[in-house]
Amino acid sequence: MIEVSVVIVSFNTKDLTLQCLNSVFAQNHVSYEVIVVDNASSDGSVTEIKKSFPQVALIENNKNKGFASANNQAIKLAKGKFILLLNSDTLLLSEDSFSKMIKFMDIKRNAGICGCKVTRPGGRLDWPCKRSFQTPSVFFYRSLGLDRMFPGHKKFGKYHLTYLDENKTHEVDAITGAFFMIRRETIADIGLLDEKLFMYSEDMDWCFRAKLKNWKVFYYPEVQIIHYKSRSSNKRSNKIIYWWYYSTWYVYKKHKAKNYNFIINAAVFVGFCLMFGISFLRNAMIQSNKIPSRK
Repeated sequence: MIEVSVVIVSFNTKDLTLQCLNSVFAQNHVSYEVIVVDNASSDGSVTEIKKSFPQVALIENNKNKGFASANNQAIKLAKGKFILLLNSDTLLLSEDSFSKMIKFMDIKRNAGICGCKVTRPGGRLDWPCKRSFQTPSVFFYRSLGLDRMFPGHKKFGKYHLTYLDENKTHEVDAITGAFFMIRRETIADIGLLDEKLFMYSEDMDWCFRAKLKNWKVFYYPEVQIIHYKSRSSNKRSNKIIYWWYYSTWYVYKKHKAKNYNFIINAAVFVGFCLMFGISFLRNAMIQSNKIPSRK
């Protein structure tokens, strides 16, 4: 049996995708297959993947179907005991990443989902690799910047669980989709990714649904990757800003809104609208070079 089905969605990240695949095919001590779904890249990704990695099962979409839909295409074909969603802009840092993660999940039989330690190129932790579910109080503390001012506080630091030791294993609410290991049985239990989410929050939604079925979610830092995100906010488009706010609100409304009254939910919605407007205006100013971008 294939132990791991590695699923990578590619969209105009040719060089990073090739680098990612190199680190994948350096893995040892485990059987795996690799499925790449290309969302109509225009940078020659498909040609280079075929040339450099003929062993990859490549799905070529004629349009950008989004993250959830593209991953679902591959998951339906996957044969592995575990499915690993791996971002195309990531790099596995050791050749035993898969075997370590499988060993951990084999020990933790109730672990339906597991993520690893994710760092940025400079070594700083990429905070979304361990998160709590989003509630009105979590959003409120985040909007006030209290999570950044008091990262060690258990109440204020819940957004990215900054009070947890990043070098120790923890059961958490959610992990990032950059490295997302999930059991085949868990997918059979909770279903595929929600395709109403074009990009962002698919991982959070899946973790919500897994928890509802009594699966546990773990952060396991013995496995580590580098995540090469966009390094400056001036690379964000208004479409990306829109999808982040839409997806976050969608998941909140789907899973959490029923726990609160109309006034609280209305306040959360108004807060989202205000933050979206501020982000939109700030991005417009960055694009016009009126203010410097944040690194």
